[in-house]
Amino acid sequence: MLKGAADEMDRTLYVVPVPILTPKLSSHWLRLITDVDLQTARSLVDSMANEVVVTDRKIERITGHQPIPFREAARIALQQRADRKRRENADDEPADASR
Repeated sequence: MLKGAADEMDRTLYVVPVPILTPKLSSHWLRLITDVDLQTARSLVDSMANEVVVTDRKIERITGHQPIPFREAARIALQQRADRKRRENADDEPADASR
C-alpha cells in the first residue's frame, strides 16, 4: 500500500529499518510526516496489526457499493486531498483591497 501510494504521488518510497518501533512511536511518526491527526494515525497503525480478508460479500448486495482497487482509491483520496488543500489556501488568501 505504501508503494502504491508513493507511485500515485510520483514519489520514491524510502524504507529505513529501525531497531525498535512500537505502535505508539509509529503513530507519532505518521503524524510527523503526514497531515493526519494523531488519533487517526493511532487508529491506522493499530488496524495494521490485523489482516482483513473479505470472505462474506453480502454487504455489497445490501449497500449496492462495489469495492475498487487500492490504487484507484488512493488516486481518488489524493485528488480529494489536493482539492481540499487548494480550497483552504484560496480561503486563506487576503481579499483584493482594490475591490
